[in-house]
Amino acid sequence: MNKLDLVFMSVRSLWRRKLRSALTILGVLIGTSSIVLMVSLALAMNQNYENQINQWGALTLIHVTEQSDMDSLVEVEELDDDAITMFESLPYVEKVMPRIETSMTVTVGGYGTMREVTIIGYDAEELTALGYEATEGRNYEDGEENVVLVGGKFTDQLVKKGQRVDSKTNSSKGSNSNRSSGFGGGMPGGGGIPNRNGMTNGGGMPDGMMPRGDMPFDPRMGDNQSKQIEETEYDLFNDPVSLSFSTFTFRTGNNTLMGPGASMSSSTTSTPKPISVQIVGVLPSGNTDTDDVIFMPREMVLKLIKQKAIHTAKQTGSTPQTTVDTYDSVIVKVIDSDKVPMIQSMIERIGFKTSGAQDTLDEMQNMASSIQLILMGIGAISLIVAAIGITNTMMMSIYERTREIGVMKVIGAVISDIKQMFLVEASIIGFLGGVFGVILCYGISWILNTYCLEFFGDLVGTSTAYKTYVSIIPIELAMASIVFATVIGLLAGYMPAKRATQLSALTAIKTE
Repeated sequence: MNKLDLVFMSVRSLWRRKLRSALTILGVLIGTSSIVLMVSLALAMNQNYENQINQWGALTLIHVTEQSDMDSLVEVEELDDDAITMFESLPYVEKVMPRIETSMTVTVGGYGTMREVTIIGYDAEELTALGYEATEGRNYEDGEENVVLVGGKFTDQLVKKGQRVDSKTNSSKGSNSNRSSGFGGGMPGGGGIPNRNGMTNGGGMPDGMMPRGDMPFDPRMGDNQSKQIEETEYDLFNDPVSLSFSTFTFRTGNNTLMGPGASMSSSTTSTPKPISVQIVGVLPSGNTDTDDVIFMPREMVLKLIKQKAIHTAKQTGSTPQTTVDTYDSVIVKVIDSDKVPMIQSMIERIGFKTSGAQDTLDEMQNMASSIQLILMGIGAISLIVAAIGITNTMMMSIYERTREIGVMKVIGAVISDIKQMFLVEASIIGFLGGVFGVILCYGISWILNTYCLEFFGDLVGTSTAYKTYVSIIPIELAMASIVFATVIGLLAGYMPAKRATQLSALTAIKTE
């Protein structure tokens, strides 16, 4: 009996028992689609992570910081000009960008920030190298002074002057105190980079201190202290913008912190005159490295650091340090992302700490892989049940066709042909279940990606800042699923096929 005859006989046998065959195929369909959909969710998570990193343009960037005293048993290397020269001499390095930063409160027209905002110093060409391009306005240019470029969510930190804050939550609309803008901030392993002021990039204040602009709870106000912030227009590009040094007061016993409008003796502190600046551009939102920060030319930030040092020294009675000999961190841009691990290793051997977007991406993908295994396990249960259904269907087919099997043996059918006939039937069930299951999955995937992005956003990490997916089914996954379902059908039909070959011809013919 040739192979084509075997296929025709198997199809004819399945067609005679259409309902039972359809139900068995449905079981395989459910099992296959369960696994494919579960895997597609994990693949979408991985792709979204990659899109997120690529949208930042950070896969070729290495963030370099000094080793802490506890991290190193030898003398700690400093991030100074000598270190910059050393990094520039490394192979495959395209650009080295030293980063200095400080923090100040910002006023825009009748609005101000509740906390200090991180101000980062980069020259114009460095912003371009990092891929930071304004979507509103423009980037500042070399040689410009008192100009700033703000992050896409900078305005979330602005509140109306004199607006009281919810004392129970210490927050208000527009407050963004929980954000961090360091390299990798907001991602696993991130959390902001301590700057020379002992603060993280999120602009947090040391314990026991609060900048002017925060609203401490006043028990005399009662519930009236919490008020809804009014929606008021402000113009980033035309309203006057100024940077100010925060004035701090300390907690002493049961005394409350000073708030806006409170008096402070001149012997305690003196606040420098605010520095007027102009906002020339706004960066796109969606990048936690830039959303909540302000960029200025490096020389301007150096001047701010010196002024702040003098101001702090007056408050504390210490000697101001007006020179900046080291950098907060350094960004090394590599020509090819494949070379990043090698350059990281070379920099670490010199004596510095490194981190990169690839590290974060690997961590994210490891987490997604763990989730994928769990989801695949859930889907595999359905496929196991489907395999049992195939075995049951084939066993019932043997009992119903016992006499037919006996006749085939008597007229000279080869044992292997009988065995192959049942194996082909089982394989056809698995194949059809796999094909229909994949078709169903593509339909569900389209629905999820078209209508359910917002609903499943927390699961797969969707965003409006870059192309995101809920489900991704590559052709390789579809083909592998069909082959896998066919193999499952083949294995499930092996035991019934073997039983069919072991039937006695005479006994089978006598069977009614």
